[in-house]
Amino acid sequence: MTVRGYRLDAVGLEYQLYLVRLADGCQEAATLALGTCRSPSIALALLAALTAQEGRR
Repeated sequence: MTVRGYRLDAVGLEYQLYLVRLADGCQEAATLALGTCRSPSIALALLAALTAQEGRR
């Protein structure tokens, strides 16, 4: 699943959240591993927090 440049990949019960590109589109594409979550709800909460942070920039 891709949401606003963030890709959420599921591998078994593990969910990983990656920043796959910078939102402003002006800087180089970047990949940043933010960690592995055991719950999709935790990963989605991280995604929501990142999206909110991105909106404040």
